[in-house]
Amino acid sequence: MRNFTQISLLFLASSLLTTCRNDATKFIIPKFSNNYEMKGDSIMTIPGCFFIHQFDTVLLFEKIYSKDNRFICYNSGSLKKLGSFGMKGRGPGEYINAFVLDAWDNENSNLYFWILDATQKQLKQVNLGKALVNQNDDSIIKNKTPIPYSAGYVFNAFILNSDSIIFLSQTHLSRYLTYLTKNNQISLSPSYPRLKYVKDNDLHLSFCTLTRSKSILVSAMRFFDRIDFINLKTGFPAKTIISQDYKKTKLLDIKSLDDLKINYFVDIKQYGDLIIILRHKQLISDQFKNRIPVEIWIFDEKANPIARIKINEYISSFVCDVEKNIIFGLDPINEVLYKYDISFLPDQLIRNHINK
Repeated sequence: MRNFTQISLLFLASSLLTTCRNDATKFIIPKFSNNYEMKGDSIMTIPGCFFIHQFDTVLLFEKIYSKDNRFICYNSGSLKKLGSFGMKGRGPGEYINAFVLDAWDNENSNLYFWILDATQKQLKQVNLGKALVNQNDDSIIKNKTPIPYSAGYVFNAFILNSDSIIFLSQTHLSRYLTYLTKNNQISLSPSYPRLKYVKDNDLHLSFCTLTRSKSILVSAMRFFDRIDFINLKTGFPAKTIISQDYKKTKLLDIKSLDDLKINYFVDIKQYGDLIIILRHKQLISDQFKNRIPVEIWIFDEKANPIARIKINEYISSFVCDVEKNIIFGLDPINEVLYKYDISFLPDQLIRNHINK
């Protein structure tokens, strides 16, 4: 990855508590004409992991709280353990506060993926094969890109192309997009009013992905019942998905949200021109007590609703292996990995969108 020399801040201020000031935004209540239900098979125990990713034939699991290696890998077919790496620390090959991006490349039979270390302010391109052999060694890192300090606390990043990266950051006031580019400067004014009273750094937490064209950022909010399809050229949501019971809230008037926080959306993935989102809709205070069925919402990249799938198990992270007609879902509380057979879904709903 090349060095990036010009930095500019694109403010995407988003209180997401008030109506969007951009009149072009369309608020949509999704109407799913295709509704399904499926039950998973418990296939193995995955202790201490919260997130799952798939890179080619490798399933990578992330531990959040661990003194041991943070990343554990299995073969997606045989489910054989391939190894682990990523010790916590400041030494070679170690991480302080690391997140895995849902992006990978295969170059000369070497599989590379990206790790974002928010504390060390670096985006690292890692050779997965070397990581499984050498574990905690800087030789596993192909490239390092420094994260600009002006970006604040960065929780996600997207590789647009060899010359451009987007970093997503947040504060208790707002969310921001920081473009780090080689040749272009991008600057827009705030498009939403900021929060003035709520002091909660997690308020704007979102699970995000890019559409296949890399022109739309899809942002599913964790604590608000809202999905934004944001045009990266303008910085404004082109369309916003809200549920039928979505209401404006007076949370601006309180100092703490802990007793009121509801997990709405907890994971998001892009496959072909499909956006697949995992929805919980449960009070955080209840998630360890009452396990409720969750749903998968599927949209195309134009925000058109494709299908809704009710899942009996309480999973909080997933990947979809379309070629094998499988969804893997992770239940971090019971430490169980589930497998779902999706071959019953019509081709026109799933596979045609991905293979075209």
